[in-house]
Amino acid sequence: MGKIKKRLLLSENEKEVRIQKAMKAYTAGKFRSLRKTAEAYGLAYTTLNRRVHGGLPRMLAHAYQQLISPAEEKAILRWIIKLEEWGFPP
Repeated sequence: MGKIKKRLLLSENEKEVRIQKAMKAYTAGKFRSLRKTAEAYGLAYTTLNRRVHGGLPRMLAHAYQQLISPAEEKAILRWIIKLEEWGFPP
């Protein structure tokens, strides 16, 4: 039977930071293979392979499927926070 590998459950930001660090390390030549790089940084090989070869992060890759853009989403979030500061229900 195959070896079961444990991966940490990371937030999207933490995962993105690890992916960027892993890509820098791989392109700098610190690791000989993508598999070893992914293992060292606790990432899935397929994710790292896709990103090294030009794949986009999930949030950007599926932006066209969303009803509002990420910029509109941030503006709505800022408005909700302002409403809460002023004492109004969001």
